[in-house]
Amino acid sequence: MAHRVFGSGADVGFGYGYQWWIPKFKAQGKPVIVAMTWGNGGQCAFVFPELNLIVVLTAGNYNQFDKDALLLPHRLVAEYVLPAAGVRGATISVNFE
Repeated sequence: MAHRVFGSGADVGFGYGYQWWIPKFKAQGKPVIVAMTWGNGGQCAFVFPELNLIVVLTAGNYNQFDKDALLLPHRLVAEYVLPAAGVRGATISVNFE
């Protein structure tokens, strides 16, 4: 099942499958493999299998569907959590267009 969710580990895009979202994180130009659950209000859980890391965020930013609100959990993970886990230069790239 993990292979089906995460794929081969190649450059994954922001996709969806098996009830998981697959955002596109990179660190120092290389993909960071991650799957996430994502609920209304900023409720989400990120699973980074190669880092043995699970990040759970709870929030109350309900019914806010603008790009900045939707990407806030991703930015928090890229800017604070991943560096604390030893991952340097993490970025998130999502295109809602």
